Amino acid sequence: GAVDSDIKTFKTRNSMVDIQAETEKNLTVSTKLQADVLSTESQLEMSKFIKEYLNDPQKENSLIPATGFGNNATTSSLATQIAAYNDLLLRREKLLHNSSENNPIIQQLDANRTKRFRIRFSQQRRNRILLHVVRLISFLTS
Repeated sequence: GAVDSDIKTFKTRNSMVDIQAETEKNLTVSTKLQADVLSTESQLEMSKFIKEYLNDPQKENSLIPATGFGNNATTSSLATQIAAYNDLLLRREKLLHNSSENNPIIQQLDANRTKRFRIRFSQQRRNRILLHVVRLISFLTS
């Protein structure tokens, strides 16, 4: 009651802090910062890997790995672009399994992809993803 109130008043007047409360607060902040640093480092390493992967000519028509990105708007957008690219590549490959590049259905699919994403399917789409990854690396290292 009155004693606790007097102690609180005394601490306030003399600008005293509660050491235990401040320690717990600082520990919580420190733990969150460590988690943020680890997350950023993971995103950076994944971004560098994806950049190298996209620049590898042998992987030009391969699916793009899309794991290890965080949940912020930038990485979510990148993951969405990669998922869309991979989905279209898988559909195209499934059709090609029983056909050829000259099949009118595949040609129509390629034309539809161009309309749908307003860019050509293969290299231009990969270049857009690569640009996104380069920007993410720049952001994460700044």
